[in-house]
Amino acid sequence: DNLFAQREQQIAKFICRKLYREFVYEIVDEDIIDQLAQMLIANNWEIKPVMSTLLKSAHFMDSINFGAHITSPLEHLIGAIRMLEMDYEQSDAATTFGALALIGCQLLDPPGVKGWPAYRTWISASRLASRWFYTDALSYNTNRFDTIEFAKHYDGYTDDPLDMMDEIIADLVELKINDAQRDLAIGAFIGEEENEIYWVTLPESTKNLRLRELFKHILRLGEYQII
Repeated sequence: DNLFAQREQQIAKFICRKLYREFVYEIVDEDIIDQLAQMLIANNWEIKPVMSTLLKSAHFMDSINFGAHITSPLEHLIGAIRMLEMDYEQSDAATTFGALALIGCQLLDPPGVKGWPAYRTWISASRLASRWFYTDALSYNTNRFDTIEFAKHYDGYTDDPLDMMDEIIADLVELKINDAQRDLAIGAFIGEEENEIYWVTLPESTKNLRLRELFKHILRLGEYQII
């Protein structure tokens, strides 16, 4: 009671900074913190109104905050499985569980009561290579991932491979890639041949291999590691 009576502003701001860093960005906007702190105090220290206001705010939706969150291994792998609409069976759970542990996120066993340190700790030279290893495996999982059926969702599949590629990247990657990165994606996908006739005349088996290379490339992008 003494602490809350004597230090309510400091406590409220401390809590709101924690929330802001977790859900928005590690560098806080003190003006926003001041507003949230007053709301927290006014609502008798109830967290829900503060979170509701923050997550519905224009500040939260501002494009400047896009790409500020490095995905955890759980978000990374399960997100890829869901976005690629992969057939996923109960027997796959053990493999995914083990993969997550190797990338630094042993489910149900965090390093402390606070959970995982997260953010930048999810990315290092070794962990990034491990993330690539498992998403490469997803891209080439012929039993679970039908690239042809997935690509057929896009109009460009039949006659405009580059348009199809752009749509796939836009769906899978939160941030817009630049022209140089797009050129690299083209190289991974169809090499130097960028005309529609080239794609149309390919046998389906070759299209399948080209698409798997494209998905492998997309899931390795730095932009795919963040949301």
